[in-house]
Amino acid sequence: MNIFKQREKEYALERLKFLKSRYSEASELLDFYQHILEYQREVYESLDGKEPNWRRGMKWFYRLLDMCIKYGTPQISERAVDMKQMERDRVGNMIDKFLKEKKAEDIDRFLFLSFLNPFYERIAESMDIDR
Repeated sequence: MNIFKQREKEYALERLKFLKSRYSEASELLDFYQHILEYQREVYESLDGKEPNWRRGMKWFYRLLDMCIKYGTPQISERAVDMKQMERDRVGNMIDKFLKEKKAEDIDRFLFLSFLNPFYERIAESMDIDR
């Protein structure tokens, strides 16, 4: 991970801690967001030196669903349960469709973007013109 990306991720987590200390009424939402950021950092780090192919990394999507079931809002949790019960190919096709059409229901969009973000960060880094 380049130093700027690492610092950016650390700053986001530090900022969350500050916001939680200042706005206790939002701590549940901020806790969930912290779990998302930590998940994305873990996925990003696991992709170091590997081809960032989201289809090969579908196990990470199911880890995201587990996390959303445990920590998400009731609506997010319910949708995560629904998706876990779907066949893997169907979920992959839904993500493909989202990537092509750039449209999905709000919760699906959130789940797809949360999952795809680390893969696309790695792809962007591999195309960095400064290399």
